[in-house]
Amino acid sequence: MFAMIFLWLTYSVPWLGIDFSVKSHLSGLVIKEIEKDGPADSILTPGMQIVEIGNEQQSLLLDHTILIPEPADLANFARYNRFVENNQNLYSILSSGSVWLKDIHGKQYTVAPEAYRHLSSLKPDHIAIILVSVISIVFHYMLARFKRHQLSIQVLTVTALAYPLHILIGQTTFFRELVVNPLVLEYIHPLQMLSALFYAYFLMGLMFYYPTRLLSRKAVYLLFALAITFWLNLISQTITLPDNTYLTQFNILFLIAIFAGLVQWRKAKGSAIKMAQIKWFFLAMFGGAGLNIIFNIVPQSLGRDPYVGISTVLLFSYLIFIGIAIGIYRYRLFNIDRWWFSVWSWFFAGLAIVLLDLAFISLVNIDKQTATIASLLIVGWIYFPVRQRIWQAFSYTPHATISQHLPEIVSSIVRIKTVTEVDETLISTLKSIFNAQHTSLQNKQSLQISLHNSGLSLSVPDINGNNTIILEHAEQGARLFSSDDIALATGISELFKHSYSALNSKEQGAIEERERIMSDLHDDLGPKLLTLIHSLHKPRLVEIARDSLHTLRDIVYSIQYQEPMSLYELLEYERHALNKRVSEKGREIIWHIDSAMDDVHLNPESILHLKRIFNELISNELRHSASASMTFSVSKKNNIVSVRLCTANQGKNIEQWKVGVGLGNLTRRSKALEGTIQWKNQNLDGSNTLCFELLFPDNNRAA
Repeated sequence: MFAMIFLWLTYSVPWLGIDFSVKSHLSGLVIKEIEKDGPADSILTPGMQIVEIGNEQQSLLLDHTILIPEPADLANFARYNRFVENNQNLYSILSSGSVWLKDIHGKQYTVAPEAYRHLSSLKPDHIAIILVSVISIVFHYMLARFKRHQLSIQVLTVTALAYPLHILIGQTTFFRELVVNPLVLEYIHPLQMLSALFYAYFLMGLMFYYPTRLLSRKAVYLLFALAITFWLNLISQTITLPDNTYLTQFNILFLIAIFAGLVQWRKAKGSAIKMAQIKWFFLAMFGGAGLNIIFNIVPQSLGRDPYVGISTVLLFSYLIFIGIAIGIYRYRLFNIDRWWFSVWSWFFAGLAIVLLDLAFISLVNIDKQTATIASLLIVGWIYFPVRQRIWQAFSYTPHATISQHLPEIVSSIVRIKTVTEVDETLISTLKSIFNAQHTSLQNKQSLQISLHNSGLSLSVPDINGNNTIILEHAEQGARLFSSDDIALATGISELFKHSYSALNSKEQGAIEERERIMSDLHDDLGPKLLTLIHSLHKPRLVEIARDSLHTLRDIVYSIQYQEPMSLYELLEYERHALNKRVSEKGREIIWHIDSAMDDVHLNPESILHLKRIFNELISNELRHSASASMTFSVSKKNNIVSVRLCTANQGKNIEQWKVGVGLGNLTRRSKALEGTIQWKNQNLDGSNTLCFELLFPDNNRAA
């Protein structure tokens, strides 16, 4: 509805059917194009310079201020008031039945203006402004509906509503032929100035509230107050401001926004989401607003004509508007880490061509076609090669493939010994490859790899799909996870699944073979040894047979039970059996076991070695010593476990011992434990004692 009202005001003015333009080095206005079947058709021709317009009652000299797109951009109140006065006089002239136009040579041409402008003169950019403005209002109404309680969204909403309103009203001046409907300047143009101020102040203010709030809510009211105060002075003209104050304030607001952006950058470090958001803002604001400042506002602030037309200026502003809107509504921005680098490269490539064109035209004074060709050659032969070198040196390549990480993955898989290690190795490998800041395992099922929290985290099912691996903050928070990372994680997961399948098959085969061997030993060899024990009559042979049966049972146990056991638990189990053996010989064992042995864990293979060492030591003592008691002590110091068996020395010379089967077995089993053995004479409590000591490291043998 408002769009139709403003459109009617734009076209309810007298019309000559002429498209005028301004040339800074030429006097008056230059005819750019003449509408076919318009009032001036066949009377005037394109390229003519018109310096004056009038009728029988009055006339008006024409200059560049007649066509200034935004009357408020005029330097001060006096010039603005003169523009309003000239517009009223021009409206009166064109409203008469016949007018004359005088060219640079003094020749007059008579034209009969039509009462209303034809809709056929509607420009494509004019239609685009209306449509995009309406869509923008609807879009941000929906945005405010869903997130209306978020302060940054509230600030954005003011900006988003002010800008389309500014454009819809501005069409009455932006796309006029010569004259503005006086009703616009008297009643509606003040609202356009207010919307422009709201847009600029709140766009700058948005940098203080998103992605991190830097100011309190009260600062929003200050923005309202500043915009309203400046606007009231514009319409009341109470305080005369210096020249270009209206435009200069936009330059100041832009500098303040840059300062806020730098503060936001410091606050965002360590957070992938906030780093992405602030990069998006830098691109949107300093791409769109920066271009507007450089090519439009700064030249006018210096008293010169803008370098670009109004359509280009509106395009620059829409870059800010659309960029920030999308960035806030959904800020998962493809490959976050270096996307801004590539976009800025693209932006500056285009800007370089434009600047070179302007430099050639204004400084070298060559024609447009030659300037365009020269700038393209320079950019193509110099800029792009340099840009490529910079890109290769500083950019991160997000499209990593599994082949790039294959050596690291293979190395991790090779180190896996059992299926229980696969998930743990997968987690560590994923964390290393993605350089994730945090990794966790959640007890929930998942079927596929997916992104969460707008790319902040990546979830990967474990090997069996019973749990979910959560990776957070890729590259230590420097970027978000992307679809490329999903593909990479999928490839890694598939390799680990194949490894798990191979290890599982191997372990199942080993289990089946162990069960077969255990069954043969238990069902065949065990009964035969037991029968042999009962049939023997010599005590020495019976002892050997029982020892063999005990060994057989230990072997069967080591094959059947693969669970780890603490050293303390093993000693408690063995103490009963060893006490029984020595008590049958009328002797005793004095035990000293450190409670820290409960923290020393052993795998089945190590358990078997220790059991055989204990039995071999007791057998040697029973066979070669006549001591009534022996001391068995187990302790731990500096991650080294010490097992000692001490008895009274009965004049034995250790240096004369010969290595037999028993000593050889002890040496072999100690090496399997990565340990050492030794015998030494000690003086304990005033008596000469012979001690055996086994030392081996506690290196988490349960793993």
